[in-house]
Amino acid sequence: MEKNIENMDFSGNRKKKEECFEMETKNKNKKTVIMLAVIGIAIVCICVIGVFAKKAYDRHQEELRLQAIETKNSEIDGEYQRFEKEEDRNKKLEALKQEMERAEKYKKTEGDYEECSAHYEKIIAQMKNSFVSEYDDTIKIIADKIGDDVEKVDDKEALKNATSEFTTFKDILKNDFENYNTVEQDSFDKYNSTIDDYVTKYNDRVTAIEKSEEEARKKAEEEAKKTVEAIFPYVDFLFVSEETSRRMLQRTGTLEEIMKGYADTYGCTLIATTRREAVSPTHHNFNSKIYMNGNFYEEEPYNNIEVIDRIGSGDAYLAGVLYGLIKFGTPERAIEIGNALSAVKNTVAGDMSASSIEEIESVIKSHKATGHQDEMVR
Repeated sequence: MEKNIENMDFSGNRKKKEECFEMETKNKNKKTVIMLAVIGIAIVCICVIGVFAKKAYDRHQEELRLQAIETKNSEIDGEYQRFEKEEDRNKKLEALKQEMERAEKYKKTEGDYEECSAHYEKIIAQMKNSFVSEYDDTIKIIADKIGDDVEKVDDKEALKNATSEFTTFKDILKNDFENYNTVEQDSFDKYNSTIDDYVTKYNDRVTAIEKSEEEARKKAEEEAKKTVEAIFPYVDFLFVSEETSRRMLQRTGTLEEIMKGYADTYGCTLIATTRREAVSPTHHNFNSKIYMNGNFYEEEPYNNIEVIDRIGSGDAYLAGVLYGLIKFGTPERAIEIGNALSAVKNTVAGDMSASSIEEIESVIKSHKATGHQDEMVR
C-alpha cells in the first residue's frame, strides 16, 4: 500500500512537471510568435518607409535633372538669340561653327542629357536655315534681274553682270560649305547645279548676242567700205588708222604696204596713219606714220601720255599735220606738229586743244631732246 502511495505521488509529480513543461513551451512559442510578428511589422514598416524614401529621392533627382536640362537649354537659346541679333555675316558663320563644336563636345560629356543634345540639333538647324534662306533669296534676286525668258534678253552687260554675280555667289557657297557646313552635301550639289544652269544659259545668250552683233558689224563695215572706197579717188590727203584699214577696209600686209596701196590704187598724195597703244586705262603711247612722195616719215613715239580726255585727239593730229604742211611744206614738220598736238590734247579735258604753236614747239623740242614728253611741258 505504501508502495502504491509512493507510485501515486511519483506519477502525480511527473504529471505536474509535464504540465509545467508544456505550459512553459506554450509561453515560449507565444513569445516567439509575438517576436516574429513584431519583427515582421518592423520589416514591413522599414520597406514602406524605404519605398516612400526612394520615391522622394527619385522625385528629387528628376527635379534636379529637369532643372539642369532647363538651365542648359536656356543657355543654348541665349546663344541662338545672339546669333539672330548679329548683323555681320562672317560673325554669324563663326557663331554657327562654335555652336556645332559645343554640341559635339557636350555629347562626349559624362552626364549629358538627350533633351539638351536634341535642343542643340534644333538650334543648329535653325541657324543653318538662316543661311539656306539667304542662298535661296540670292539666287532669286540674281535670276529676277534677267527674267525667265532669257532668249528675249538683249542686254549683254546685264547678262554678264548676272553671270559674274552667280560666280561670286558660288565661291561664297563653297566657302560656307567647306568651312562651316551650312548645308549638307546633297543640298550643296543641288545649289551648284542650279547656278551652273543659269550661268550656262546666260553665257549662251551672250554668245548669241555677240554673234549677231558681229554679223551686223561686218555688214555695216562692208557697206561703209563700199561707200568710203567710192570716195577715195577724189581724196588727196587720206588720214586713216591702221585698225580701220585692217578691219573695215579689210587691207592686208604690212602697214607700209597698206599705205602705199592707197597711193597706188587711188592716187592719194599723202597717207597718214596713227597708232595708239594703251599701256593702262590712263596712260597711252602714241605715234604715227606718213607716206608722201614715195617716202615714209616717222619719229619716236610719245610714251606714257597721261590721258585725261582722248576725245578730239584724232582731230588734233589731223589739224597739226595740215598746219605743218601749209606752214612749212614738209612732211617731217607735219608729223612733228601732228604728233605733239595730239599728245597734248590727251592731257586736257574737252574735245579741243587750246595750245599755242609756241607751246607745241616747246613740246616737240622736249620730245626730241629726251625721247619722251616732259612732264612740265605737258
